[in-house]
Amino acid sequence: MEKREALDKQKWNDFIKKHGPRSGAFLYAWEWSEMARGQRYEFLENGELVGIASVGYILLPLCQSYISCIAGPLAVKSETIIDILKMLVNENTLFVRFEPDENVSSSRIKKTLTITPPTTLITSFEPSVQELLGKMHQKTRYNINLAQRKDVEIRFLTVENLDEVWPLFEETAKRDGFRIHAKKHYQDLLKIKGDNLRVFLVAAYFENKPLAANIMVDFNETRTYLHGASSSENRNLMAPYFLHWELIKDAKEKGLKFYDWWGIAKTDDPKDPWAGITRFKKGFGGEVVSYPGTFDYVLKPFKYFIYNALRKIARKII
Repeated sequence: MEKREALDKQKWNDFIKKHGPRSGAFLYAWEWSEMARGQRYEFLENGELVGIASVGYILLPLCQSYISCIAGPLAVKSETIIDILKMLVNENTLFVRFEPDENVSSSRIKKTLTITPPTTLITSFEPSVQELLGKMHQKTRYNINLAQRKDVEIRFLTVENLDEVWPLFEETAKRDGFRIHAKKHYQDLLKIKGDNLRVFLVAAYFENKPLAANIMVDFNETRTYLHGASSSENRNLMAPYFLHWELIKDAKEKGLKFYDWWGIAKTDDPKDPWAGITRFKKGFGGEVVSYPGTFDYVLKPFKYFIYNALRKIARKII
C-alpha cells in the first residue's frame, strides 16, 4: 500500500460519496478537514485509491504525541483500516484515536470515550410529505400543527446573524447541563464554503423573537442536525418541532434523501441523559443506525496507561 498527500479535492469527496457511512459523511469532507486544519492522506493499491484519512497531530509531554482521526480512516475494505493506521504513525506516536464505520479487530485497539454519537436516527425522504406526517408520533404531528397555527416563522440566517441567536445556545447549555464550544467555533463552521458541503444557520421566530435555532449540514444527499438550541420562553408554541418539519420539507424539495438526527440514546432507558432528546427525535420517525464508536490504536501500552490515568484525574478536577 502506498501513502501520499491528498491534493485533489474532487477525487477526495467523490471517494467519500461512494464509500462514506450513512451518518456523518460530512466529517470526512475536504472542506470540513480544511476547517479542522487536518492533514489529508490517500492510500493506494496498484495505483487505485483504496482509503483516505484526515488527521491531526496532538503534542504531549516528553516528546510524545497522538494522532486524531476522528472521522475514519475511510477505506474500501474494513480489513485495510489497521494497515492505514500503521502507515500514519511515527516513532513518537503514543496512540491513534479513530472512529471506524465498521468493526475492526486488533489486540492494540482499546475502546475510549465516545466523541461522535455512535447511535443515530435517520429519516428517509422516500415517502411523500403526507406519508412522512403519517409516520410521526401523534403528539409530534399535533405540535407541528400547533406551531403553524400560532404563526411561528422560519428564517434561514447567515453567520452574521449568529449573535442574534447565540443567547439560545448559551441558555440551552446551562439548562441541560452541557458545555458548548466558544462562539468562534460555530462561526468557523458557518463560514465553510464549497460545492460539496453546506453548513447553515436556521431559526424559528415568534413576533420577531428567536425561539429555536439549528446549525445544519448538507452533504452527500443527507441533511444533518448538528447543533440545536431553544428558549425556555414560549415553549407552548412548540417552535423546535415546526423548525425541524420545515427543514425536512425543504431538504426533500432540494432533492436530498435523508435527515440525520445526529445522535440518540442507545436504549429507551428513561434514566439515560439523552432520553428526552431521543423521544423528541423519534417522534418524527426514522431508522436507528449504529456504529462501533471511538477507539485508540495503542502503540505504547505503558505510556498509554499513564496518559489515561492522568486524563481521568484532570477530568475530575475540571
